[in-house]
Amino acid sequence: IFSPSVRISAADPMFRAVGLALALSLFMTAAEATADVLPKRYLCVSGGCQLQAPGTDSAGTLSYGQCVLSCEHGNLWPRPSTPPTISSSLVTVSLNAIACDSGTNALMQAACANFANSLASLVSGTSMPGAVRVSITFTIQHASITTPSIDNDESYRINAALRGSLLNVGIAAPTFFGARHALETVSQLVAYDDGTPTLVMPSAFTITDSPKFRYRGVMLDVARNYLSPQTIKNIIRAMGYNKMNVLHLHLTDSASFPVEIVGQPEMTRYGAYSSDKVYDAATVASLQAYANSFGVMILPEIDAPAHVSAGWNWGPQAGQGEFIVCADPEGAGGAQWASDALEPPSGQLNLANSNVYGVLGRVYDSVISAMGRSGYFHFGGDEVIVGSDNTWAACYNSSTLGKPIIDYIAAHGLDRSDESTFYQLWENFATAAASLIAKSFDKVGVPGRKIHVWGASGGSSVTYNMITRPELTSVLPPEKFTVEVWDATSGSIAPSLIQKGYDVVLANYDYLYLDCGNAGWARPGGYWCQPYHEWYHIYDMINDVQAAWGLSKQDMKHILGSETLAWAEMIDESNVMQKLWPRSAALAEALWSYEAGATWYSADGRFHYWREVLVRRGIAAEALHPLWCSQRQDNACTLSWGSPQGRHGAVNPASEEADPMDMMDSRARESPKP
Repeated sequence: IFSPSVRISAADPMFRAVGLALALSLFMTAAEATADVLPKRYLCVSGGCQLQAPGTDSAGTLSYGQCVLSCEHGNLWPRPSTPPTISSSLVTVSLNAIACDSGTNALMQAACANFANSLASLVSGTSMPGAVRVSITFTIQHASITTPSIDNDESYRINAALRGSLLNVGIAAPTFFGARHALETVSQLVAYDDGTPTLVMPSAFTITDSPKFRYRGVMLDVARNYLSPQTIKNIIRAMGYNKMNVLHLHLTDSASFPVEIVGQPEMTRYGAYSSDKVYDAATVASLQAYANSFGVMILPEIDAPAHVSAGWNWGPQAGQGEFIVCADPEGAGGAQWASDALEPPSGQLNLANSNVYGVLGRVYDSVISAMGRSGYFHFGGDEVIVGSDNTWAACYNSSTLGKPIIDYIAAHGLDRSDESTFYQLWENFATAAASLIAKSFDKVGVPGRKIHVWGASGGSSVTYNMITRPELTSVLPPEKFTVEVWDATSGSIAPSLIQKGYDVVLANYDYLYLDCGNAGWARPGGYWCQPYHEWYHIYDMINDVQAAWGLSKQDMKHILGSETLAWAEMIDESNVMQKLWPRSAALAEALWSYEAGATWYSADGRFHYWREVLVRRGIAAEALHPLWCSQRQDNACTLSWGSPQGRHGAVNPASEEADPMDMMDSRARESPKP
């Protein structure tokens, strides 16, 4: 939409498409608008927009768009980390009179096009010409940094001032990624005045801003249920609007292997759900380019050695032996999975077969070449089922299902009754996998930074947990690994890991698992993770854990950030957007604008307004309340008493002595009872 001195052109195909949509909208509006509805007018009262009674003298009142900008300073989301200075004086502008000077910077050109799309969403009807032209210019200190990364400087500064009939908006940032965040902020300072009708902007504003946490993410499970590339792009777009910067893709699991592997086509041939549910090389490249334009780093995850089945069941035909054990890929065993896994289908890598490592190396090579240019990679690494012939579930230590492992142990004179034997096998695998990942980064000329790994408290004789082992720091040294902590915040292993020198990413299920609160899916009786996590609860998480864990300022430096997680047992194309949004936006602000002691209640009005902005921009965010509430002042429908979810969090899984069905689910990890 924007060329080097970019203006919206009526000849542009996107403009014509928007025009057609608007024409249809106007036709329907004209056909349906048979009632005479009084316009809603507002006064600025104590820094908030107060709806006036119908028929009130309109002198001195404002349209909602005017009031949001002049009285509530745009309701910016996430809130800038330092207080902005925004004039209450407004000027009228036109879409075709906003120039975004992207120059020859391809990323900046893409960001300007994204900006134009956001502005186009404001005009739901006719818009009169504005009185002021807008010129947006950029000063980027390190324009050569073009790869999204949690190591990038994302700060920015905006200075906007009116000179006659020209509003000059100057954006200065160390990197493109700060500049595109600034452009997102500017887009939120343009509103539609339905009383005129025109677009309006503040006549002057100064904003200096930067994130408090450098990892602000969303995790998508695209293995259990496939998500189309367009849906993933919509999620990336919403992340950009919220200044989130990490899309963690859980690419593979026991149910499917949907990502194409260069040099190993068997992985999708045997592992994808169907030929139209594969992320091929062209699709991945398109997703990567799109994510770059919104400042989003893709963090790929190949989970191993557990959560493995689909895509790995071709070894015997190729003369390479069984790659997996404890597997029932066709489901022929019925409920067999209930005795050797946490959910169907079962399967773990056969650590006794050396051919596994050749295939795994090619998987890492392909995925890192396509999605690992940031230098970061997630290798899964939890919920390894060991057990024994006497426990409710068993895999590696099962005389039948784990026979290749048992034979390997016997051949090497090891003791299968000693848990250290199995931990050593797993630790050897982790060391070998990390070495393969490092070689994959070397092949593409990218310095490998840190490998991410799942971690939690708990563990049992069935489900082993390397993160609690005394030898952890020698197997997964803190300078090479970051632990993504998923356990409950009460009794979490995160503080202990921080004391050992680890950086952590918070993914605690009692705040951040967006699938919590569902019905049961493998049997009646409710999902293992309860209750549904309200946005209030998510917003308060960082302050809650700092207080609960007694973290010092130095300790807090080891928390890279956090992410919401959409595990996909019951999430697919039909509901993923409502699961993610607007709740993920609550975490986005908590991480960007973190302030000790800040609570959800002070953000309530802005949050509800922001949900409306997301919907207007085409993000199918879940409704939060009746429209009546949105048309009135902040907190008109929200009570300040009570606490989110009663602070009781989610239900911890049971111990191994419980009904084995209670242990079902890929995230039903064996944490201590609360």
